Amino acid sequence: MGQYDAQVRQQLSKYKHKDLAQRDILNVFASFSDLKPKIDKYAFSDGSVKDLLCIDGTIPVHYKGAKYNIPVCIYVMDTHPYNPPMCFVRPTKDMLIKPSKNVDANGRIYLPYLHEWKFSNSDLIGLIQVMSVVFGEASPVYAKPQKASPPRPTYPPWGYPHPQQFNPYPTNSGFMPMPNASGQPQNSGYYPPQNPPTSSYQLSGYPYPVLAPGYPYNQSSSITPYPTNTQPQMTTAKPPPGSVNMDVLAMNSDSYIVKSQNSLSDDQVRASIQSAVEDKLKQTKEGLQQIKSEIAVLTETQNKLKQDQETLERMTNELEQQHAEVEQNTALLMRKDEEIKQVLNKMEGQQEIDIDEALSKYKHKDLAQRDILNVFASFSGLKPKSDEYAFNDGSVKDLLCIDGTIPVHYKGAKYNIPVCIYVMDTHPYNPPMCFVRPTKDMLIKPSKNVDANGRIYLPYLHEWKFSNSDLIGLIQVMSVVFGEASPVYAKPQRATAPRPVDSDSN
Repeated sequence: MGQYDAQVRQQLSKYKHKDLAQRDILNVFASFSDLKPKIDKYAFSDGSVKDLLCIDGTIPVHYKGAKYNIPVCIYVMDTHPYNPPMCFVRPTKDMLIKPSKNVDANGRIYLPYLHEWKFSNSDLIGLIQVMSVVFGEASPVYAKPQKASPPRPTYPPWGYPHPQQFNPYPTNSGFMPMPNASGQPQNSGYYPPQNPPTSSYQLSGYPYPVLAPGYPYNQSSSITPYPTNTQPQMTTAKPPPGSVNMDVLAMNSDSYIVKSQNSLSDDQVRASIQSAVEDKLKQTKEGLQQIKSEIAVLTETQNKLKQDQETLERMTNELEQQHAEVEQNTALLMRKDEEIKQVLNKMEGQQEIDIDEALSKYKHKDLAQRDILNVFASFSGLKPKSDEYAFNDGSVKDLLCIDGTIPVHYKGAKYNIPVCIYVMDTHPYNPPMCFVRPTKDMLIKPSKNVDANGRIYLPYLHEWKFSNSDLIGLIQVMSVVFGEASPVYAKPQRATAPRPVDSDSN
């Protein structure tokens, strides 16, 4: 038994398919040791809240040659595995979510695997494996930048910073963990870097610092963005009140021009502006990329909402059709019930037996009773009676028999043919046994449909099938067949011999 078997079994007690869900969830814990189960409340979009089993922890992700652990939370629905889970990235306090087409700003995970979820083709292990691959291509989190202030230079009385106290580069800037010269990450953590160095920076083993305003990149002497000077670079500061801080004072007719000994050259100014513009363009591109990702997520959400709307409209139409069918069937049943009541009222005092009692041992009493009563409502020459029927195997059963005459039109005249229909105790799933019962003045006329004993053979009986066959249909077929070839004929009367005449009487 696994570590979480008992806990999972208890937490899934209210799930609809707990055996299937338990098997799928326990397979996850057997494959991913950093995940564990817990019960958590999940608020749905309609405002309802449910206690769901949550698979919480980290999953391994290989990002640019290094292994990271990404924190996730997977809410397993109470209809699992027939509906997909709800998945989220749960960053720690040192992380921030990086929105993309697969992760929104709230950490909600969107994957084709989830959208196309189908039982027997989808499971939790496959979902986590897809997450690992997708997050290995685009990390869903990045390190939260540390706030670091550059050291404030001290100024001498003349307003210039002291050369020895001025450092043009930040010495302790916050940065994300990056791989060192050996290719291994410097800091172990749950997340890969957000902005790794581009191919233009070849300083293996150096971190990529978070930029502080007004400071250039910290680069080696082999890559120099600005021309170097033999003297330390100075910045001009506003002199304190009451003092004049200048090297050369030249006057012309319009203004005073103040020049410092080490003023920036045009190339340096151009390089500085170019660097600032490149930084601004880079920030703009990143912002545009984030906007595109958000638009993609919104578009996908909009498409899903449209699909859900179409599904709801289709379901509404189907429900309306079903409602109309139910109303029609209800009206039909009410009419049939009224007809049965009329038949029962009509037959009061005419029945020789109690039909309910006669059908008490029938296997499908209600179906048989409805079919039999419809016969008496349509053919007044028939009535029920209880009679014994001997089967070919020698067994004898008390069956309900429909006895009487049915109308037959033969050569333009109407005749009443006497019949007896034995209704089997498995009716209406098996056909009845039908016989012609001639009176004392009739004889049976054998044919392909009636044998010498009066047994009736019809294709309708041979092909009898419930829902397609009933007693009224059988009697109607008999009327048509007997109208073409009568099953009985009148018994011929015996002729009386003529009385001899006495010859002496003349």
